[in-house]
Amino acid sequence: MHIETTVNIRREVLDKIIDAASSVNVSKSEIISIILVRFSKGYSSKSRIFSTVRYQRATSSRGFHRLHVAIRNDIYEKCLDMRKLLKMSVSYILACAVEKYLEEIIKSSNEIKDKRITDNYCSNYIIISKYHDDEIYSYTIFWGFPNKRTLMKTLQ
Repeated sequence: MHIETTVNIRREVLDKIIDAASSVNVSKSEIISIILVRFSKGYSSKSRIFSTVRYQRATSSRGFHRLHVAIRNDIYEKCLDMRKLLKMSVSYILACAVEKYLEEIIKSSNEIKDKRITDNYCSNYIIISKYHDDEIYSYTIFWGFPNKRTLMKTLQ
């Protein structure tokens, strides 16, 4: 299943997405999905607490463009989790991901056929573990299926 959503991105970022999608012969939604998955695997910044969500800054006179995309539901949910943890809008996450990973993705365009998101059945597993002790609530979110040792260590 796919979720239709809208991102608000700078025109320069949109141009890069369009060029990349054209060069590897995929749709804009598909290249965006690939970029977001790559970002979710590689981004290692610490989460932010007690701060507001950060948004993109307008850096040129070309302004922003509203882009409608269809993203697989598990990728969309992962973006919402990243938004919450990193305190960045999904549009800002996409802009950062384009800057950081787009060239790498284009260079490995031979692998894109293997990574294309064509299956309607999600291969990712989402496990949410909740712990409550008096006034302390703790949640652990697994994106993927952890091995038994990792799972047991987290649940202790």
